[in-house]
Amino acid sequence: MKDDMVIRQLKSGLGFRALLGSGLFWAWLDALFMGAFFPEGQGVMPEACTMLVFLLSVIPYMFVLVRGSLAMRAIAHNRFIIGLGVVGTCGALLCTASGMLTSPLLLVFGSLFGGAFMGFLTLAWGGIYSKEGAASAMAYLAGGFAVAIAIDIPFLLMIPEGRAFSFALLPLASALCFASLDKDGRSYAKRSEVIPSTRGVHGFLRNYLGV
Repeated sequence: MKDDMVIRQLKSGLGFRALLGSGLFWAWLDALFMGAFFPEGQGVMPEACTMLVFLLSVIPYMFVLVRGSLAMRAIAHNRFIIGLGVVGTCGALLCTASGMLTSPLLLVFGSLFGGAFMGFLTLAWGGIYSKEGAASAMAYLAGGFAVAIAIDIPFLLMIPEGRAFSFALLPLASALCFASLDKDGRSYAKRSEVIPSTRGVHGFLRNYLGV
């Protein structure tokens, strides 16, 4: 029964927009790993960018652990999500500029912006993926990865500068897709039992992850 519901959801407008939006996010992540934001290679800067983005994405993750309810309320607002999309796109463009100008400072700021986008959008799309539990998560993951591959291929055929600019637009495009979704669909799977509310990191892990 749940599998049938997931299939119907994937075939709906909600499912298409979710697959497209999350696929755009995964394609941006692919670009980060491939160093696509650095058209001329620029030595170790692509690798440094990837490591910095992942390192700095810990900041929003820790914020969610400490202030989980506040983070969830923020993700529910379109302005916050679209703002993150703008931040992610600006971060990618700053990383590209850092390579062209050989500027470590621009690289750090670009990576900081990228880490903020990555941290919160990972959680935002995770809420969509887990709407119906494991069944919907598996379906959305498979579909999202397939969409990402379809986006990657034509972008990789572009000249390096065009490829970098095109990939840089993906964070904003992904955020706009998320903002277009019905707000009722942006919730995590609900637990059937009621758990007493507790504060702090332990409270978040218990209330939302069941730990």
